[in-house]
Amino acid sequence: MNVRRVKLLMLFATSGLIIFILRILPEGDFKLKRPRSFQNVDYTARKLLRKSNKIILLWTEYDHDNFKYLETVREHLQQCPHKCFVTNNRNELADSDAVFFHLTDIWIPNWKIGTKRTLLFPNESHPDQIWIIENSEPPFSFFGDVDIFGDIFNWTMWYRSDATIVVPYGRYIQLGEVDKSSVKKMYERRDIYSEKSKFMVGAISNCKDPGRRYLLVEEMSKYLDFTMFGQCYNKNMCGTSWRDGNVACNEELNKYRFYLAFESNQCKDYITEKYWNALDREQIPIVNWKRKDILSGYIPNSYINVYDFPSVKDFAEYIKLVNSNATLYNSYFEWRNYFSLDLTLRVSWCNLCEKLHKMDQKYERQIVDLKKYLYSDVCPPLTKEFHDAEASASAEFFARRNGAKYWIFF
Repeated sequence: MNVRRVKLLMLFATSGLIIFILRILPEGDFKLKRPRSFQNVDYTARKLLRKSNKIILLWTEYDHDNFKYLETVREHLQQCPHKCFVTNNRNELADSDAVFFHLTDIWIPNWKIGTKRTLLFPNESHPDQIWIIENSEPPFSFFGDVDIFGDIFNWTMWYRSDATIVVPYGRYIQLGEVDKSSVKKMYERRDIYSEKSKFMVGAISNCKDPGRRYLLVEEMSKYLDFTMFGQCYNKNMCGTSWRDGNVACNEELNKYRFYLAFESNQCKDYITEKYWNALDREQIPIVNWKRKDILSGYIPNSYINVYDFPSVKDFAEYIKLVNSNATLYNSYFEWRNYFSLDLTLRVSWCNLCEKLHKMDQKYERQIVDLKKYLYSDVCPPLTKEFHDAEASASAEFFARRNGAKYWIFF
C-alpha cells in the first residue's frame, strides 16, 4: 500500500469519526445572542449617507433557491415610493439598514425535529440595524427549535395580521368609483357559470397533514363526485407539474366551477394561495375554516365553508344547488364589483422599505421573542410525537385507499 493511499484512508477515517461524534453529541441548551457592534464605524455619518436609500441584506436564501428571490425583491422595490436597495453580498453587512432571514432556510437541512443547528449568523451588527425574520409556513413546519433565537430579531414579516410587516398570500384592494362603474358593466355582460364546464377539483400533496383534510375529502366523496389530484392521490393533472404556476395546468383548472382550497393547518390568519388562486381563476373556493374568528383578510361572500353547515351531507346538498343554479353561482362573484386582487408581495416589501425610512419609536428598537410569538398562535408547533402520529395516520389511510404505493411529502 503506497503512502498516498494510506493518507487518504486516514483522512476518510478521521472524517468519519468527526461526523459520528457530531451526530451523537447533544446539541446543548443555548440561545443565540446579538453580536457586538462594528468597530470604527461612524453611525452619524452613515445615517446621513443612507437617508435617501436604505440597504436590505438577504442573509439567507428563500426556500433554498440560490438567491433567485433577489431579483423578485428588486422588481418589487423598484415600484415603491421610498428607495431601498437589496443585496445578498455579505460584505455590505456593515452598511446594511436591515438584515433579512427566511426562517425555514436558517436551519441546517438535516430535518432533525428540535435541532438547534443553524447556518452561521452575522458576527457583527450595528445599533440601528434591523434584523427581520420572515415566514410563510404554519408552526407545524418548523422542525428546528425556535427557542434558541431568544431576542435577536427586531421585526417579523409574517402572514399573521399582528406581524410588523404583514405578508399575506393575497389581498383585496378597494376599487375607485370609476373602476367600479367599468367593472360592473363588464360583469353584467358575463355569465361565469356558463364559462365553466366541469364541477369540482382539489389537490393535496402534503400527506403528513395535521388538519387531516383527507378524511374530510373522503366524507365528501360519499355525496359528491369530484376530482382529486396531487401526490397523495397518485394523480397528475397536467404534464410534469400539477402546480398552479403551470400554464397548461391552469387552463385545465379554469374549467372547474369549484376548487377545494383546504388548508392543512387551522392557524391565525393562515389563508394560503389555494383560496386566492381560486378567486383569481374565478372559481368558488371551498374552504375548511373551523374558526373564522382567527382569520382576517378574506373577501366576504366569496367562498363556501364546509363548517358553516350542520353536516357534510348538508354541505353537499347546498353545493349541488349552487352547481345547478347559474344566478346563485354568479352571486359569489359580486365582490368583483368592489374589489380587485393583489397576489404579489410588492405591497409588503414597500411597507418594509417605508418603515426603514420612517422608523418611529414604536418600531425602531422593537425586539421579538420568537418563541413567545410563535406559541401565541392557536395551532400547535411541531413535535416528534405529533409528527410521527400524523405520519402514521396518513400512511395507514392512503395505503388502505390506494391499495399500493402512497406518497408522503413533508
